[in-house]
Amino acid sequence: MGEPHAVSALRDKRAEISGAIIGLEKELSRRRTDLMHLDATLRLFAPGLAPQSIEPRKQTGRNSWFRKGERSRLVLALLRTAARPLATREITDRLTAAKGIDPSDAQARDAVHKTILGLLNYGKGFIQRIESGPGEAACWRIAQ
Repeated sequence: MGEPHAVSALRDKRAEISGAIIGLEKELSRRRTDLMHLDATLRLFAPGLAPQSIEPRKQTGRNSWFRKGERSRLVLALLRTAARPLATREITDRLTAAKGIDPSDAQARDAVHKTILGLLNYGKGFIQRIESGPGEAACWRIAQ
């Protein structure tokens, strides 16, 4: 038999994962039951509506670096106090430093960069994109 510590750790990990799977299967069963009841209620109020024709809404995961609303507050505060418009990379660098994210972790930086870029593109109306010359990064500022 292998190392007792390794075997013990692997057994514990297997028990943890199998327990998680059982919990997820129960949750899935509850969700399917809820959906079945909701479909029946929809048919009562709208007999001509086929519930299966309703497109599922994509579930998005939470960001592990920022609490709810924190990312937008930090970006807006940064843009408000900046003396000049900032490029997305500058914003990313400043926020990763503020949150203590390792700057040498390229995967984490890229993930934070994508979330910030999404916020900047979504923030039309209160965040303004300033086009730079060809080959240069676009910059951002608070809309006037």
